[in-house]
Amino acid sequence: MRKNRKRLRILLVSLIVVFGAISLWKGISQVAARPTGELSFRMADQQEITPLPTPTDLPPTTTETPLPTPELPTPALSLPGLQRWNGEPSYAVESKPGYFFRVDFDPSLWALTDDETGSQALIHRQIPYCKIVPTSGRGTPRGLTVDDQFRDIGQIRYEVVTVSQDSVVQFVNYFGSDGVILTGFQVSAQDQQQECIREAETILATLSSVVALPATRTPTPTQTPTLTPIP
Repeated sequence: MRKNRKRLRILLVSLIVVFGAISLWKGISQVAARPTGELSFRMADQQEITPLPTPTDLPPTTTETPLPTPELPTPALSLPGLQRWNGEPSYAVESKPGYFFRVDFDPSLWALTDDETGSQALIHRQIPYCKIVPTSGRGTPRGLTVDDQFRDIGQIRYEVVTVSQDSVVQFVNYFGSDGVILTGFQVSAQDQQQECIREAETILATLSSVVALPATRTPTPTQTPTLTPIP
């Protein structure tokens, strides 16, 4: 009786071992048969995917800053149609003997004539009472204020003396030298002083010297076009 029970236990243990081995073998077989692509896909699916940068993530395109507009030089005053005014310098002692001053002017804007004192003068055709006359400078009357400064006009260093009354410019004296002659000019106008001064300085920028010969002196025209009346 005891022998039969012992045999029965051995038989049950053997069956349990056999069924466990069979289950283990089936599990290993299923894992081995599973496609590797499926495993790879699931692994990749579990990893965090980094998105590609969108256009807004890209650095902005740099735009070229336009260069500042360059400053252009003033054209030379050697244009056709200009006429020359040659005359004796205001300061003969300080000038080299045998030389006249010379300036160039546009005859469509200026007329060379005699002023009320009988001296040669350039009278502007469009700005009333605007004129340029030679001067050597005189004392300043009482009640007038004087502003004295040095300024380059063209290639000439001028001493510019502005005479005003009650903050209104009466006239401006220019004293300049090209290294050969020293001469002065007075610029005056009745109403449009700044416009007259600007136009006059275009002429004063052309100051130079020329050998003083009878043929080089500029004669006063006997007949002049219609000019602005002289006060």
